[in-house]
Amino acid sequence: MRMASEHDNNAPLDKRILQCLVLMIKEQSTQKEVLNKLTADMGQFRENMYAEFEKMQDSIDFINRKLTSGKRCVCGGDTGVVSQQNVGTKHKTKSRRQGRQSPDNSDDDTDPNINIDRGKHKKRTDKRGIDSFSKKHNGQDSPVQLKSDPPGNVLKPVATSKRNVNGNATLYNMSKAPLPSKALLKPQPQETDFIELMKSLKVEVNPATIAAVSSAVQKKGTGRDSRPPALHTVVIVDISESMKGKPFDTAKSFVNTVIDGIDTSAGEFGLEEYIAVITCGQATGIAQPFTNDYVQVRNTLDRLVLGGRTPLMTSLTLALCYLELQSECVKVGTHIIMPRVIIVSDFDATIDTQFKGRDADNSEDRIKVQRELFKLGLTYKSREYGVFCVPIGESNRPVTEGFISKCGGEIVPHKGAQNVGNYYRYQVTIGRALLIMTRV
Repeated sequence: MRMASEHDNNAPLDKRILQCLVLMIKEQSTQKEVLNKLTADMGQFRENMYAEFEKMQDSIDFINRKLTSGKRCVCGGDTGVVSQQNVGTKHKTKSRRQGRQSPDNSDDDTDPNINIDRGKHKKRTDKRGIDSFSKKHNGQDSPVQLKSDPPGNVLKPVATSKRNVNGNATLYNMSKAPLPSKALLKPQPQETDFIELMKSLKVEVNPATIAAVSSAVQKKGTGRDSRPPALHTVVIVDISESMKGKPFDTAKSFVNTVIDGIDTSAGEFGLEEYIAVITCGQATGIAQPFTNDYVQVRNTLDRLVLGGRTPLMTSLTLALCYLELQSECVKVGTHIIMPRVIIVSDFDATIDTQFKGRDADNSEDRIKVQRELFKLGLTYKSREYGVFCVPIGESNRPVTEGFISKCGGEIVPHKGAQNVGNYYRYQVTIGRALLIMTRV
């Protein structure tokens, strides 16, 4: 009788607990629906903002055309007083296709390695009326040298072009700025510094990974001080065995479309962007150092050889070190544009003990590398770098989504290359709009 009595006393409590659980489940379901709707609304808002940025760009260009209107030169650009003051030199009528003069201003001494074919962009003049001016630099852009030879069959980097940058830094109120976060590495790190960093990031420390990551070092005397303000973009291209065939064709098409957008921004708006290519596969390393010669970048993509596993941790660590040592921010007024990383891969990440072979790790190894990737994503977020993940083929969606959630980046479908290519232009437009708003 006593036991039955205790059971009866507990019955109302059990019923209340059950009711609470039911209410919690209903509330979770409601919150999930609200979250999904919010996600959809944010996606639509982003698309609308892109459209508004384009309209805003046209309006700003129209205003600049009015402000700088005056006597027109043979190349079709205005030579108003404002433009003359911004540049500080006489308006030039030569196209960038005629090459650049050497730093000593000699007309005969030109760089034989210049390759400035811009495809359909015949002239480096803003079609909307904003002048594109050639600048004379005190220094010159030198090729990024590697401290040691890249591992495996990584292509030897082609020298960065030494042509003049046709920018509008003064007109756009652009300037260079150091990275905002405390440096992860000292300016000229030694191998031990990379090893310590890799240990802190939980990256496999082996000869191949050390050789790949330490290739981010640049020799003294080839610094970036002579470069004008420009966005720095690292493209990580998956060249593993699993990318052979249609996946790699899709990846190349995506990157080339992105380059089209970057080339247009450089050709029509004077917004130069430096691109570097890092490979992820049996040959993991810097295939192309930072350059604004986009034909050279396309040629690098065409020469890539596929094979091996997917040591994504090594590639991402190399990209992190490379950005830390070789990049900087761009300021448009008060708006800061951070360097970015574009990862084009199937995200079937493998453990980094070796790069050769095929993507075939056991479940424990895959769980381990996923955990390490997510931690590395937090490092990217703390450094405030922009991250774009482009899943290709039968991609490992959980890894992609997990990494993006940690680094605060964005997943881009392979059909969304145009927005990625126009990213710099959008960011500059935002900065200029904010600057105008503060002056009103």
